[in-house]
Amino acid sequence: ILTDSSLLNSLVYCKDDTSEEFKSFVKSEFLKNNNVNINLRRVKKYNTAGRSQTEAEAIQLDSDIREVVNNLCGFDLEVDGDATSVPAITEYIINSFNNINNIK
Repeated sequence: ILTDSSLLNSLVYCKDDTSEEFKSFVKSEFLKNNNVNINLRRVKKYNTAGRSQTEAEAIQLDSDIREVVNNLCGFDLEVDGDATSVPAITEYIINSFNNINNIK
């Protein structure tokens, strides 16, 4: 499954009064899966179409997401968020799949 919205985003968007039990559950469920965490660095001009955040708010969310992922497991790959990164991402995912499935 490929997604741009990780289960861990529940920890970023949750309210201050969210229970520790819920937060622990999210982390536990996330770690049960074989995840590949790729961070796409912002390199393009911010596009407001379809966004509910300002650019500054989006940059803060980037930081919050990085903090959650780094505190739990870290990123497997960090690349620029543009077309030049497609080959590196593709290669990384194929290699990860092959390693998981013991394919040489």
